Parts: sequence; structure tokens; C-alpha cells
Amino acid sequence: MLKLVLLVNIVHAQEVNSIIQNYFKTISTDKTKTGTVPSEYVISDNYTDDKLGLTYVYIQQAYHGIRVYNAIGVVVI
Repeated sequence: MLKLVLLVNIVHAQEVNSIIQNYFKTISTDKTKTGTVPSEYVISDNYTDDKLGLTYVYIQQAYHGIRVYNAIGVVVI
């Protein structure tokens, strides 16, 4: 399972995907980071906790457009 925490003051819905893509690009080129980076993923759900000011984005790994069973991660922005 992929767990990732990013702290950003204001997140707009259009920015969520680009934030996740940029993070994956960063860790795929950083040799000090461990783990695998999904080459394809689908945003399956997201919501914002107004009390905490955090946005929770649920992503699922995909392979040739087909969702991979039980390959789900949560990104907190």
C-alpha cells in the first residue's frame, strides 16, 4: 500500500493530479527514496477534511488502463 503525505496550504481539484504526478517524478529520480512508483494510476475518490484542512486522495494502480486489484494508496495533501 502506498502512503504519502504532502502538506500544501490550498489545494484545488485540478491541482491534485499534478501534485501527485510531480511527487512520483521526484521520487522516481531520487535514488535515496525506496519503494516503487506506479507508472499508471487512477484517482478513485477524494475528499477534504475542513476541520484539518487536508485533502485525502485515494489512488489505485492501473496496468494498461485496467485497475490492479487491492493496489490502493492514500495521498494526503
